[in-house]
Amino acid sequence: MMQSNLNVEEKERAEFAYLINHQNSLCVIRFRGVIDGKSAKILQACLEEIKSLSCHLFIIDFSKVSRVEPTGHRELVQLQKDLRADEVSNKVLLCGLKATLKSSLSDNGIIRSQEVTSDLKQAITNLKATVG
Repeated sequence: MMQSNLNVEEKERAEFAYLINHQNSLCVIRFRGVIDGKSAKILQACLEEIKSLSCHLFIIDFSKVSRVEPTGHRELVQLQKDLRADEVSNKVLLCGLKATLKSSLSDNGIIRSQEVTSDLKQAITNLKATVG
């Protein structure tokens, strides 16, 4: 019986989910779980929700992401591309990436290393500095 509960808890932890917080022009997107090919519809729903907001500064928080499978790379690249639709006014920063995940995603061209900060606080500070 106990083993069954552990499997349910592990499954819930692995399922991908997101949470969006926004204030003024800043939008913080927090991802949780595993990003893979099955996450495509959820990432698309996330993007549609973001498009309904009037944000142009974006922080994607990966601190609760356990892993990113190669099958999720395309969706992750597309989300970032869509957030950067207007590269002049839109800014995207990533934070909370574990070292191995950061290295893997950077080496595979999935993320831009110059857009990565250590944590959410640093990302907010960096965005404030870029917009004056």
